[in-house]
Amino acid sequence: MADKHHDHDEHANPILKDLPAGSFAFHYKLQAKPGRAQDFIDAFEAWDHSDENIVHTTPGIVHEGVLYQSEDDPERFYLIGTWNNRENHRNVVARLIEMRPAWMDLLTEDITPEYCQIIG
Repeated sequence: MADKHHDHDEHANPILKDLPAGSFAFHYKLQAKPGRAQDFIDAFEAWDHSDENIVHTTPGIVHEGVLYQSEDDPERFYLIGTWNNRENHRNVVARLIEMRPAWMDLLTEDITPEYCQIIG
């Protein structure tokens, strides 16, 4: 049995095996206002690649968030990233809501992270 477990470890996802202890994923479900999906994408990308984005310099970030667009509903998006410090993530989210980048005004509701345990 130990050999099978060992073989499994050799084929483990290299991203997962190199995560710092205590890492977790955050997940946002984002809904753009009707007819504003492309405006949201443009505003998010402009902010994401600017000096206004405080997220990328906050301690605890492991992998920057990736924005996904639903194939079923082009106005629905998901933002998923990896951190190893929940308190820093919560603080940066609160600061973002206060700063209110332009892309937030294109959503139907404020951002609320869901935290996910990384299991495999």
